[in-house]
Amino acid sequence: MNMQPPGLLSTPVRPVSKMPMPRNFSLVSDVSLLPSLADFSQGNAEFPDRSTTIVLAVASLKGGQGFVLKGPGIDGERSLRVDGLPQDFIQQWRENGAQYPLGVDLVLVCDGAVAALPRTTRISALEG
Repeated sequence: MNMQPPGLLSTPVRPVSKMPMPRNFSLVSDVSLLPSLADFSQGNAEFPDRSTTIVLAVASLKGGQGFVLKGPGIDGERSLRVDGLPQDFIQQWRENGAQYPLGVDLVLVCDGAVAALPRTTRISALEG
């Protein structure tokens, strides 16, 4: 008897085609299978809200690469440490932000902790 809820995939992410994925949300439980952020739906000029929100499971939100976050909704700047992002994450995120109002939003999750990165968030490497 299959106890898996209907509609769930046994793989952590659906196969990627050359076309942007038309999903409102994409759950990725294995960062090694995360496609480029540009491969997800970016929305369009008339409906930028039709972009994908990616929920990504990472190894840690307490250690790893350090980032400085700035932008709307952030009082000044905040730091965030994340273990388990792609090597080129900062570059991909900058390209994502350059498309504003288009682009994806990202929710990082790990062990009950959550960090939300709307497309308006500017990210740089934390020095030191």
